[in-house]
Amino acid sequence: MNGQNPISPVEAKSSPSHVIAAKRSSVWLHWNYTYVGDGPSGAVTLTYKEQLVRVNSTSQPSIETLAKRTGQHGALTLESTVPAPFNGRVQVIPGNSTFVIHGLQYNDSTYQLSSSVSLDIDPGGGAFTMHFVLKPVVSITVNGIPDFITRPQITLDVNEGSNLQLQVEMDGNPQPSADFRWPHLTGSSPTNVPSVKLYPFVYSSAYTLTNIDASYCGRLLQTTLKNSIGSS
Repeated sequence: MNGQNPISPVEAKSSPSHVIAAKRSSVWLHWNYTYVGDGPSGAVTLTYKEQLVRVNSTSQPSIETLAKRTGQHGALTLESTVPAPFNGRVQVIPGNSTFVIHGLQYNDSTYQLSSSVSLDIDPGGGAFTMHFVLKPVVSITVNGIPDFITRPQITLDVNEGSNLQLQVEMDGNPQPSADFRWPHLTGSSPTNVPSVKLYPFVYSSAYTLTNIDASYCGRLLQTTLKNSIGSS
């Protein structure tokens, strides 16, 4: 190989290492590289074995293969079994070896995607395999307006003089909060309740009103979820 690396990543033409995208959108990922080609290269003979597109979670050490390209002139294709979080949401564009994720979800922010190329290298005394990690390793941040997971009840029955506690669950990224407002009360301003994280990207806010009097009978309580992206 004359001291030259047979696989040379071209980061300038590859996807960025950190992609920021909106929930339910799609991202196109590509790892660009040059390869000197199969056959003699200096004192060794090279044979392109495969390229892998793989995924691992920041919370789980296991690495799973999503797509594979076999041989120097092969096309990138999806694995026959795609890991459950991505099943039905991924595709490849063989013409330019692009990997696509559709319908982005908040949990996709916990994954990293990477690619590598394996070559069989024969210096004359028998072949061995070398693995070349392509750059970059890609992480994705999925942002979105918060949505209700558990909506408030349509009708609230409470006794006069009692307390009301209304809890809602929501998703969103960045972390959302909830505004609770009585729109029919003159001069009413919303009460903002910060959220508490229940699970990754799932939050809860609870509104409390004490010693309810009869004037609240028939009034409307409006709940608005919001974060820095928007509100719903």
